[in-house]
Amino acid sequence: MQSLLIPNQNIALTASAAQRKILPYNPEYHGQKFRKLCVLGPNYRANRTPFWEGVKEISMHHVLINSQCLLSEIMTEIGNIEVQIRAAYADNVVNGLTGSEVQKMMVMDGCFFLLLAFSILGAGTDLKFPENDPVFGTGCVNYDMHKWLKSMFFVGNQIPFMVLEKLMNLSFFKGLKTTLEFRQQLELGKRTLHKFLIVGQTPKPTDLIHCLQSIILGPIDVSNKAVGKKDDDIEDIVSASKLSKCGIKFRKLEGELGIRAVKYECNTFGAVLYLPVLKVDRNTQLLVKCLLKYETVQEPRGFEPEASSFFKFMRELIRASQDIEVLESEGIIQGQSHSLLGLLTTLDGMVSSSDMHYVKREIVGNRPWQWQKPLKWMAFIFTTLTFLFGFMQMNYGILAYYKPGKS
Repeated sequence: MQSLLIPNQNIALTASAAQRKILPYNPEYHGQKFRKLCVLGPNYRANRTPFWEGVKEISMHHVLINSQCLLSEIMTEIGNIEVQIRAAYADNVVNGLTGSEVQKMMVMDGCFFLLLAFSILGAGTDLKFPENDPVFGTGCVNYDMHKWLKSMFFVGNQIPFMVLEKLMNLSFFKGLKTTLEFRQQLELGKRTLHKFLIVGQTPKPTDLIHCLQSIILGPIDVSNKAVGKKDDDIEDIVSASKLSKCGIKFRKLEGELGIRAVKYECNTFGAVLYLPVLKVDRNTQLLVKCLLKYETVQEPRGFEPEASSFFKFMRELIRASQDIEVLESEGIIQGQSHSLLGLLTTLDGMVSSSDMHYVKREIVGNRPWQWQKPLKWMAFIFTTLTFLFGFMQMNYGILAYYKPGKS
């Protein structure tokens, strides 16, 4: 799935000045959610279970053996960035842990995360686990894909990228990375993992869900204008099918352009709304909901919820199946579009960001139907004048023909 907004420069400055941290999402309410999920990192460690801790320990030793690396050696590497690791988590969540506890948690959870990621990306037998392994055996990860993606993208259930970057230097993971480097990934979850671990991003993301947000937002389009949000909110726009009937055309943004590259162009020749391609797959709804929760916890720290505003905007555009058909015909919505309407109906009540406010203002303030009527009248007047001119010319011709000659 991917892309729509115009970056607000004031917000961007605030966000860059603030430090993005790994934050939990309502841990009291979501504590029960971990009965079927695997805990990663310190935020939800109260929900750890002996079974999954045992699985992670086995996974860690599997990686170290196949990398010919001692646990003490990799813990030393992680120890070199321990200060940064502690700072990456909000609310001093790791303050009660010793240095060795933090280091081992990062190595154990990080190795398990990477094994899951490479398995999802198609490493298969290259992981070197027995076929009957309960987690990494043949087909096991694919069978439980939804569960694993939910664990890996769960807000706050994150391992800092700086830790995973260190672990990726182990020879075992280096070999897997080379194997998967040029393999194309189509689904959003897989594309995010591929970008996160194989291709890389600049600037580097804080964690996996930050990487997902960066993919959805796309690069900043400096040509777009930024307008601060006013106290008076812009009215909701009408649906895609109604906009289409009013003369607005829809076009998809090409390449990796995302939310930040949206633009609305309107002149006397027509109006075009450029939207990002939204690829919907079996896990898109899960990932979008994780992303919206992520923006909810990051907003108080100065990071504007750009993706949330985009999906609210899409909720206004898509109200019925015919709206989806309009956007599908232009290649803007692709894949399992039947599930999109159900997702968007759960997003009512969200507030537009200043960026989306600007887009809506452009559409509402520059509607093609505002100049269609004058053009229609101009065409009518032009036709009438042409007819009258022709009629007068014909009369003059007839009069000249029958005019009596002078004596």
